[in-house]
Amino acid sequence: MTKEDFHKQHTRPAVVDLQQDPPIPEKIGPYKIEALLNKGSMSWLYMGLDTEKKTPVAIKVLPAHLIDNPETLDRFLQESQLTALTNHPHIVKLYQEGKWEGGVYIAMEWVHGVSLRQFITQQSFSLKRSLEIILQICEALKHLHDHHIIHKDLKPENVLITEEGVIKVIDFGIAQMVHNTPLLISSKIVGTPNYMSPEQKKDPSHVSYSSDIYSLGVLAYELLLGKLSHGVIQTSLLPKNLRHIIEKTLAISVQNRYAKMEDLIHDVSSYLHSEAFEQEKPQEDRSTELLEQLQKLSLQLSPVEAPSYPYADIGIAKLKSPHSLGLYYDLFPLPDGKYLFIIIDPLEQHIEALFQATALRSSIHTLLSQQPPSSPLSFVQQIQKHLPQESSIALSYLYLEPAQNTLRFFNAGLSQLLYIPAGQESRILYHAHPLFSCVSSVEWTDTQETWNVGDTLIYHNFISEEKDPSEKKQAMEQALKKLAQKELLLSAQSQAEAFIKDLSRFPALHSDKNHVLISIQRTA
Repeated sequence: MTKEDFHKQHTRPAVVDLQQDPPIPEKIGPYKIEALLNKGSMSWLYMGLDTEKKTPVAIKVLPAHLIDNPETLDRFLQESQLTALTNHPHIVKLYQEGKWEGGVYIAMEWVHGVSLRQFITQQSFSLKRSLEIILQICEALKHLHDHHIIHKDLKPENVLITEEGVIKVIDFGIAQMVHNTPLLISSKIVGTPNYMSPEQKKDPSHVSYSSDIYSLGVLAYELLLGKLSHGVIQTSLLPKNLRHIIEKTLAISVQNRYAKMEDLIHDVSSYLHSEAFEQEKPQEDRSTELLEQLQKLSLQLSPVEAPSYPYADIGIAKLKSPHSLGLYYDLFPLPDGKYLFIIIDPLEQHIEALFQATALRSSIHTLLSQQPPSSPLSFVQQIQKHLPQESSIALSYLYLEPAQNTLRFFNAGLSQLLYIPAGQESRILYHAHPLFSCVSSVEWTDTQETWNVGDTLIYHNFISEEKDPSEKKQAMEQALKKLAQKELLLSAQSQAEAFIKDLSRFPALHSDKNHVLISIQRTA
């Protein structure tokens, strides 16, 4: 996963520049390969696609030229074997391993998230949220230790956090078994020194569960302070009643350190629910906790994952601003095999916008449950009646009718639709409607186009009529059309990811709002 441009906060990993890399194989095992994510000295990481389930898969490959190295091959296969022993919501899942003409591979769960390191360097959590994250990591380590596995390389880069706030521990490349003959024991120092316990640095072949606890202590310290330690730890900076817990995880002597994850989990949980926690919580945490709760509510407004529809392959990717609230998008299957997509974008993404979006979401779901709209425009007029007085929003819809091979598109103050008919040049669909409000007397119109098998639609909110000058709109249109040529053969999810990655670098892009991009590829 690349780390560049993380301040834009992709909610999913971005692909690397492949200009200097060899061609991407069409398939590895049963998986279609879509992109190379990372090329290290010992392994390559690809984004793959399970073509039956239409879901992304992370595929780690040991190149053919390294298979003849017994130690390298054993270590690679060990990662697969150890991952296969686990089954926990906070540990990445193994799907399959195998050989192919280019080497050997491991297919794993694709985690829609970013590394904890990137979060630590870009934003701070509240004390409460930090402790909740630490407890999730503790539960993952407890599961490993219960299965006699020592991770040996726990660090922020090897902990992913999803958009929903779920933690996933990854990378078992140097992990090993205990209480049995280890799959591989090496005396070489392999790992990350700043997170290694003293005994691991001294003799990597004699680590214990407490070695993982030491690494967790360093990670927890960084998470609590909101910055990387670079090997320098001052526990005096921590809240007094939490300090002794972290100091015990970081004890130089194994005998003075926590021996079992259960004990650490108990102490952290007890502190989190104690009076001491409330007394030691920083004053600014009250507003930080409120923002975290509002962000969670904002996230729950819209679907996180793309739905599975019989007529189309759909991918959703987002570009998040840490302090923006209120963007609402939704996807609705309607009777008679029709589909309605909606994006509602407030002019200012703040707490009032979140409350307004929440109310609109409730109204829209209620209206659709009572009676399907006779037409998308009539439905828009119903929504208009539910807008608060003197309020304006940007709104667009995309209405798909597979049986009639047609689509209808409408926008009021929101960005265009990129329409890519199969075998033809892409076009921008757009209306010069004003912002959407309850008092508007505008006669709304929408655009109808054919929608055939092989057509692709890129539906997004990257341009706001209220803020964006015509120069930016033209530049964005050109960028979208160029990307359409470059990424056309990818699956919908990979295509959405690629568009988001490239658009995040757009010079005039607003960084103070959330963006969503939905790729819709007609398949039947």
